Amino acid sequence: MQGDWARWGLADDPTTEIVQTLETDRLTQFRLCPEIYFWPTYKDACVLYLSGLYDYSRQLTAFKEVCEALWDEANIIYASLAEDARAGLAAN
Repeated sequence: MQGDWARWGLADDPTTEIVQTLETDRLTQFRLCPEIYFWPTYKDACVLYLSGLYDYSRQLTAFKEVCEALWDEANIIYASLAEDARAGLAAN
């Protein structure tokens, strides 16, 4: 179903039901876990997920509360990527 990826990405127990309990603090939990946060492609995966989620939400006017709940964490991830890019440029 359209949108299942967005719901299931934040669900402890994914179902095909219309109502799904979402764990909107999941990205914060991932950031606080060094094994996940420092995985080389973690931030890139978050960018793909968050970009898709926000675009999907914008197009279908869905998941507003979920997007708002993830906004602060998304800003932390994007700021961290920007800092990584600046550090990479400075090293060159």
